[in-house]
Amino acid sequence: MVAMSEKSQKMFYSVRARQACRARLFFAKRFDFSINLFLHFVDGSDTMEVPFFILTGLESMDTRITPTTKYSYREYQLFPDNGMRHEIVDGDHYMSPAPSTRHQTVSRRIQFQLYAQLELKGLGQVFNAPTDVELAPHDIVQPDILVVLQSNAQMVSTKRIRGVPDLIIEILSDSNPDHDRVLKLEMYQRAGVPEYWIVDPEEEFVEAYVLAEGRLKLVDTHRKSIRIATIPGFEIDLNQVWGK
Repeated sequence: MVAMSEKSQKMFYSVRARQACRARLFFAKRFDFSINLFLHFVDGSDTMEVPFFILTGLESMDTRITPTTKYSYREYQLFPDNGMRHEIVDGDHYMSPAPSTRHQTVSRRIQFQLYAQLELKGLGQVFNAPTDVELAPHDIVQPDILVVLQSNAQMVSTKRIRGVPDLIIEILSDSNPDHDRVLKLEMYQRAGVPEYWIVDPEEEFVEAYVLAEGRLKLVDTHRKSIRIATIPGFEIDLNQVWGK
């Protein structure tokens, strides 16, 4: 963790968005725990704030970095490719380490069954992390698995998915299960995700949430098999997922 006191300084870095880049450094008192970099494009676009480690290579071990202004996809594109998963939820920046081998095994087995039942039949596309999903201007995440049906194929671009997938699946991590159970559940509900699964790879069960009256409601907990509530006729064999 990069620990900074209130007496530590914040760097403001002004960049001219033209051919010649002229920079000036400013120093001011800081009042949070992360060094943030302010990029001000003098061609008239808005000021944006991004973590200072993007340019310096200094990596923070904080789970959450709270900016003074909300991050968007513009800032998201500047986050470093440093082996961490970077996501923006309600404008705040969250980082998480690479998943465990058990996590990835369970993810692969679920994705394989979805791929065989949906994508091979031309009914939709199945994606796994890291795939950028821009649910809203200040909500950009990388779900473990997601499904976009053919009827919504227009939201899939070469760089990211812009819109709400038909099914999102998150696999719990030992380090921070509340990230999927609370933070992301609230975000997916706010975005209007029709169906959300939370997979517990250690206890070997899946919680299925379905959107009803504007809320993602827990409809059942599954251990042996699970049907896709919003896509009739498809079932995932969870015994194969758990390796039984």
